[in-house]
Amino acid sequence: MGLLPSDDIFVTEELQARRSKRADYYRQSQALGELASLLSQDASALLGRFVELAMKITGGDSAGLSILDRGDAPSGFVWRCLHGTLSVFEGTSTPRDDSPCGVTLDRNGPTLAVHPERTYSWIAAAAITVPEVLLVPLRIGKDEPLGTLWVVADRVGHFDTEDARIMTELADFISMALQTYESQDRLRHALQEQEVLTNEMNHRLKNLFAISSGMIRASARTAGSAQELANLLSGRFIALAKAHDLVRQKAANIRPSKAQFDFAELIRTILDSHDGIGGEPRIKLAGPAVSCREHAVSNLALIFHELATNAAKYGALSAARGRIDLTWQRDSDTFTVVWAEAGGPQLADALPIHKGFGTNLIDRTVIGHFCGQIDRDWRPQGLQITIKMSLEQLSK
Repeated sequence: MGLLPSDDIFVTEELQARRSKRADYYRQSQALGELASLLSQDASALLGRFVELAMKITGGDSAGLSILDRGDAPSGFVWRCLHGTLSVFEGTSTPRDDSPCGVTLDRNGPTLAVHPERTYSWIAAAAITVPEVLLVPLRIGKDEPLGTLWVVADRVGHFDTEDARIMTELADFISMALQTYESQDRLRHALQEQEVLTNEMNHRLKNLFAISSGMIRASARTAGSAQELANLLSGRFIALAKAHDLVRQKAANIRPSKAQFDFAELIRTILDSHDGIGGEPRIKLAGPAVSCREHAVSNLALIFHELATNAAKYGALSAARGRIDLTWQRDSDTFTVVWAEAGGPQLADALPIHKGFGTNLIDRTVIGHFCGQIDRDWRPQGLQITIKMSLEQLSK
């Protein structure tokens, strides 16, 4: 607690021995009404007027608030809303555990101090003389400490129990008002966040509809029958749904536009159904941690779904012993992914003459969306694809 206060500094019990003035409930109700009006009209002026009213009602010489540092480890107070002779000290920092204000918070009740400069050297060093000061704790709601309200008198013996009562009543009202104001502020913030999230969701759905519409049109041109069209589209929509579900899970805790998605987690989500059940994994992933934004997730999902689908039809995943090694690396501005198949059917040396919709989809997405390039190497042991993408486009 730092310096222990002397018994002759804190004399709260003397309030009971002093002759108390008559309670002025009318004036109190006027003050509370004025503060309530400020809360609804100009909350920024609430604390200043609160201090001014407390000083006038109790007949003090000066008054102010010692606002507690609300960081993780509060270490002091800042003087705010000062009125009267000590107003020149507005903004002054004072210690938490070496001050009458700290004692008041610890006692959690009205506290009377007489000439505290005798014990607290920082008060004397500021050339402040405090004949008598009455302090009451100030909180937000019932539990969270905000600081103290203090009123200084120009003589010893000025304050009485009525002053302590009225200051406590005003402080209790302010505590409830601040709690209400914070609740309203949190509500406004939540509504603003919800509006942002709604806009982001609308934007994401528009992107998904645009991607879906393009897939439907292109698939319809290449499909030989309704059943083939359904089969073509089914897997692609499932890949999009998995990517969307990954985004949704992140959105439960953080705004999607700010969320970071791990590349490896996304690829495992998309390729899991192609990797079989049980036994040794057929698709192995290796690479450093790489983050991508929600903006890139759907397009990456389509790229690697198409690669896996082609491998299941014609490549490594169509054979019992086939496997795929998926590796990646990054440098300052480029993200490089290598898809290497092995153990599948032997491939002819010549390049395929016809490029299907899936292959075109991969190429358009890599080049158009990620400002990248794609190279295919038709090796006898299996296809190897090298994709280079702009790291900036991946993390936008």
